[in-house]
Amino acid sequence: MLDNIEQIKSFERQLIFLLNLDGWALQWTGEGYESFDADGYDDSGNTCVLELKFRKKAYRLKMLEKYKHDKLQALDVQKKYYGVVDSRGLYIFDLENITDNTQFIDCPNTTVFNNHEVVDMGGKRQKEVYLLGNADKRYFYRFNFKT
Repeated sequence: MLDNIEQIKSFERQLIFLLNLDGWALQWTGEGYESFDADGYDDSGNTCVLELKFRKKAYRLKMLEKYKHDKLQALDVQKKYYGVVDSRGLYIFDLENITDNTQFIDCPNTTVFNNHEVVDMGGKRQKEVYLLGNADKRYFYRFNFKT
């Protein structure tokens, strides 16, 4: 599922299509260098952006890096959403409603896309993150994802 950038872009477009069937009105923005993957309107008619993160493994807590949170919060739209896709489904968090406490944890160095392949740079570094749980989520879509 997550072997190259083109597969990820295709998956993003498919998820946006499914959300639009559920009352959202989103446009995919993944070709550019925006800090989000879609913009438009949520199912309540609010202007919004949606950033998607794909995980091969399902974790109880979902991680959002503080720098990504801050970039999204700086945008001039009514709602900012962060979506995490794993083998259990799609979790969407409304950034307005998450608990405002961060912590530093050891994380792998940033994964980069090299020649359309996903390459792990190896090593670890400290990242400031929010850990998001079920109480923080706004939406959950149970799709049958295969990782």
